[in-house]
Amino acid sequence: MLDFEVALDIAAVNGDRLRVDAIGPLGTLVGSIMLTNSRATFIEYKSRKVFTGKPTASAMEKLIEVPVSPNIFYNLLFDEPIRS
Repeated sequence: MLDFEVALDIAAVNGDRLRVDAIGPLGTLVGSIMLTNSRATFIEYKSRKVFTGKPTASAMEKLIEVPVSPNIFYNLLFDEPIRS
């Protein structure tokens, strides 16, 4: 597994949609996450893979290895309390 730093470019509308682009050290896109209320899309540019599905905790677990609700990103970005 390769280790390197990435910059994150984040655009979000609270509770509606979110896009996170991971940008590698040479300015190339490494991956993207797009979330809406009805769909989660993950893109890995190097391998040209796209994953789509419902925005659930199990979908997030496949990406970040932790089963968290995608709504937690809105809570963190917009400084709101995390609700269970």
